[in-house]
Amino acid sequence: NSTTFLCHLRIMGRRGGIVMMLAFFVFLLLIVDRAYPQLVGVRSDASGALNFTCTSATFQNDVVVGTQRTSILNLAKSVSDHVSSIYSVLSYGAKGDGASDDSSSFVATFDAATRAGGGVVYIPTGSYLITSTIVVHRGPVGGGLPLRVMGDGMSSRIMWASDSNLFLFHNNITKFFSLDNIRIESVGVTKSATSWAFTFDGCYYCLFHRIYIMQPLPYYGTNTVQAAGGGINFLGLTDSTTLYDVQMWGIMGSGIRVVGVYMITLTNVRVIGCFTPGQPRFNTLGVGVHFQNGADATTLQSVVIHYMAVGVQTDSTSHGAIRIRSSEIQGAGIGMRIIGGNTIMASDFRFAYSDNQQILLEGSCSLTLTSGFLDHGGQATACNGADRTLSQCLALSALPGTATIMMTNVQFILNSGRPFYLNTGNNPTIIQGLIFNNNGSPAVLNDGTRTTFSNNVCYNNGFPTAVILNGGPLGCCNIGCW
Repeated sequence: NSTTFLCHLRIMGRRGGIVMMLAFFVFLLLIVDRAYPQLVGVRSDASGALNFTCTSATFQNDVVVGTQRTSILNLAKSVSDHVSSIYSVLSYGAKGDGASDDSSSFVATFDAATRAGGGVVYIPTGSYLITSTIVVHRGPVGGGLPLRVMGDGMSSRIMWASDSNLFLFHNNITKFFSLDNIRIESVGVTKSATSWAFTFDGCYYCLFHRIYIMQPLPYYGTNTVQAAGGGINFLGLTDSTTLYDVQMWGIMGSGIRVVGVYMITLTNVRVIGCFTPGQPRFNTLGVGVHFQNGADATTLQSVVIHYMAVGVQTDSTSHGAIRIRSSEIQGAGIGMRIIGGNTIMASDFRFAYSDNQQILLEGSCSLTLTSGFLDHGGQATACNGADRTLSQCLALSALPGTATIMMTNVQFILNSGRPFYLNTGNNPTIIQGLIFNNNGSPAVLNDGTRTTFSNNVCYNNGFPTAVILNGGPLGCCNIGCW
């Protein structure tokens, strides 16, 4: 049924009018054939009264109660069950006028929700000035609701005005938490790399949706005086957590840091660094996505990272499997740095315009690259001089170790230095690659007894010999590579 209708209901004092609301829903059920409206908006006026908006149109990501389409009777039951657990910051004294300090009102709102065992903390349209850290002490959930923080999207603007953590979820691991439709804007002062918009001791079954963390416009150019610090920081074990449609612009610190992770998914996430023309294009401390002490069953889907010191990094204590799909890293110091025994699988990717390596492997790890581009690496000034044999001026570098590398249909294009340098002890397999217009010395494959190099095409590289294989079998069916 394509019938679309809107209903606006005003519930005074959060509790009054429930009976009339339920009666109205039942009336709609009787008169509308097979129409299934969804609750898609909650608004609060100055008095704290809540206004619900529902529609039968399809809004896959805007449903407030539940995460799937719900029938009208279930919707009515959900509203009646949840309305007493919605805590609007306006009801606790917040002004949202962009001038009044709303820090204490936010603290009071979160305290009320956590003391009750959970609920919805609602941040309506407005500009909320926050000058100190909002510390959230998670109370016992018991039989109450999970904690959900929600706003109205870009119009729910939190003005981050101090060089300190903005939100700190403290004392224990947060469970069944969601944060959606919130805009964080850095104002007043430049944030240090150690100041985070959100810090969690850990997060189980958490959802982050439509979160915007940014400095004021313009994002590029000379406006670095109000740059944001870091984005989201998970200090403890994080499990079964999803970040979807999370955008960070003008970041001075790191975008996302996870200390211990199992089953985290990043989809449609953007982390854009902050730079000034004529200066280095990245903050030397900034990592787009940083995994520490474990990164198992992790997926990065449609992730874009620009102008960070390192795009994606795993540390030596991190062991697990990371899948990267349809993602891009551009303008970083190092595109991807893998330290320790991790398994990385990347497909349909592009790593480009890094100052140094597009990919740097350190230690015993496993790397599989399928259908992607490693282009325009070695943008640093040193790589543009006469010596383009520097170890950092290339697309892919594997330090001496026991890395297992499989590359299929990967294109090495227009890199200032070598397309790749794989040191002794690594086990590379390179099939159906394109290696052309690279300006540095020949690519080097060391310890060739464990090397497979076949069906590759090399063309118009800076040296007549595109690839040097130090011993071992050469493979077959390569064109123009030596």
